[in-house]
Amino acid sequence: MDVKFYYIDDDSEGAKSFIKGFSQNGLVIEQIKEKTFDAYIGTIRSKQDIDGVIVDHKLDMIPQNGESHPFRGTSIAQELRNRQLSKDDTYKISDYPIVLLSATENIKNSLDDTGKDLFDLIISKDDLGIKTYPLVISQIKSVSNAYKEIFKNKDIKTLLHVNPKKIDFRFVYDLMSCLREKPIHEVSSFLLHHFILSQGILVDELTLAARLGVNSAISEDWKNLLDILKAYKYDGIYADAWPRWWMFKINEWWNNYSPKSLRSLTASERVQMIKEKFNFSKLQIATKEPLADSDYFWTICKGSNQPIDEIDGLVIAGQSNLYPWEESYFVSINTALNKINVDAWKSVSPIGKLRLSEYSKKK
Repeated sequence: MDVKFYYIDDDSEGAKSFIKGFSQNGLVIEQIKEKTFDAYIGTIRSKQDIDGVIVDHKLDMIPQNGESHPFRGTSIAQELRNRQLSKDDTYKISDYPIVLLSATENIKNSLDDTGKDLFDLIISKDDLGIKTYPLVISQIKSVSNAYKEIFKNKDIKTLLHVNPKKIDFRFVYDLMSCLREKPIHEVSSFLLHHFILSQGILVDELTLAARLGVNSAISEDWKNLLDILKAYKYDGIYADAWPRWWMFKINEWWNNYSPKSLRSLTASERVQMIKEKFNFSKLQIATKEPLADSDYFWTICKGSNQPIDEIDGLVIAGQSNLYPWEESYFVSINTALNKINVDAWKSVSPIGKLRLSEYSKKK
């Protein structure tokens, strides 16, 4: 069954390109064109087949019929969220995702954290192309489906396909409270940002490879190893767009073969064990970045996407409010010193800056 989103953008010609790119793989996009804020809200509210809304950030750039819109996408998103929370049936609208689609410059320069919280997904127009549309489409559809699942189910086991007793009790407690007390868009945001997109209870493929000591980019047997690990892959809501693995299950699997924990072994020791047990001779060992001392890899440098041990990394700034089950993100010393891919990590924590200054003196 198709998923239908309505799209608001003041650039009618530019919108045609995005609508064409998005309208595939079961996603249908239809543009809404109105002259006033109230007209937009009224038109959206009248739609019976709506699964979500996509809005541009700046709606005052290109005049329509000689008039520019004196408002932005955040204003529309805020009004829609207010109506989703309303108990007045004459005012209320149903719960569905709101996606921001805008130029990278507009997102960086005129969207604060409060504005970002209004949206389920924030997509840069500059990053869209033939290769990226399928991934973004899967993410939009996944969030839409997640809303529907959360609406139908308030049970953790049903939503996440796991026995709650197996995962961090602090996460379970907060999620139960969220499911009981919060509106759907806040539950969706909590799960997406503090469970799916954070490392800790789940890990992504790059982190999984790092923790197994494998250079997955050049290992012919990596796919064969992933086949073995299928049983430990997360398959709850959002799994169709964000592949993740249960870390507790990976540890249990490892402990069936080794008396030593993954964390206590070097990359070469981890790979050697896997080769011996599964005859995967074409696994390549992950190697250290320049300036790194340890190959007890456990995380990924956000700038280079290369495996590092946390002791060789600098904590990225802005992570002081992580939940207890969430692990910090790091950037390697080499990446920070050479300012590699800065947009991916932006800045390091104050302590990280002190460490970095010491390395700069040595350089």
